[in-house]
Amino acid sequence: MMSRSASIDILLSDVDGYARVDAFLSSATDYGWKVEFNGRINYLPLGDEDFDWQIVSAEEYGRVKSEMVEKYERGEMVGVTLFFVEVALDLILIPETKKYSFIVGANRQELKGCDVVDFSWYLERLLPVFYSLGALIELVECSDA
Repeated sequence: MMSRSASIDILLSDVDGYARVDAFLSSATDYGWKVEFNGRINYLPLGDEDFDWQIVSAEEYGRVKSEMVEKYERGEMVGVTLFFVEVALDLILIPETKKYSFIVGANRQELKGCDVVDFSWYLERLLPVFYSLGALIELVECSDA
């Protein structure tokens, strides 16, 4: 059986303040998302251009968050793995695109009786984060291929 990939893209109509990665991460934690799992953080470091994800101790979160803010401000692609309990999503944010891309990862939630992602499970946990920031969502696109 071939492996499947699934993603959720959320395009914002404006990227003023509420789209900043630090604002998003702060709000996401209020809705049950975490950036650490088993004491580790998985992220794209400052200056990365090759998707060379790094894993560091959760104790380094302050430094990692500062790097992500700096990456955002420089226009670099920001990447961090988010967790809702044990369900993982890789967040990819390219500041100038106004788009948050979420790549479905470990322990993916699927519709009962088939191997198709249950996107409603993810959207119910992601969209309130954006709305709490006052974000205007232009498009939500889900793909499972």
